[in-house]
Amino acid sequence: MTSSQTIPEVKRIGETGQVSVGKSLAGKLVRVEPSPDGIMLRFVVDVPEKDAWWLQEPWKSKLQDAVSWAAKHPAQETDLDALLARAKPPTEPGRAKAPRTKQTKRGSANSNAGRSAQRLNNQNISTAERSK
Repeated sequence: MTSSQTIPEVKRIGETGQVSVGKSLAGKLVRVEPSPDGIMLRFVVDVPEKDAWWLQEPWKSKLQDAVSWAAKHPAQETDLDALLARAKPPTEPGRAKAPRTKQTKRGSANSNAGRSAQRLNNQNISTAERSK
């Protein structure tokens, strides 16, 4: 027997149905598995219900597939220059293209807001010209 193995002990189950397994195992969660020869205690991990989704299908299979893929494709350093060369340049330097607004029967959804802003801008210009 190697030094890492322990000598089996004989324990008596008390009147309350409990058996002491030692303080080093106190608080551990175990699954009791009955068998024809007796019982087997297996250590288990308690997973909160909100985090258990990845243990159920289809997520469990997807996670296993991802781990398998990662084992076959080791991480590599990214060539940032090559990545930048493949990237699409923005429509104007420093500015992304603005999303299109939904069209209505009277024009764009922002047509009234655009006209109001233009009127305010014209008023500010007129006021500024008068004050010169």
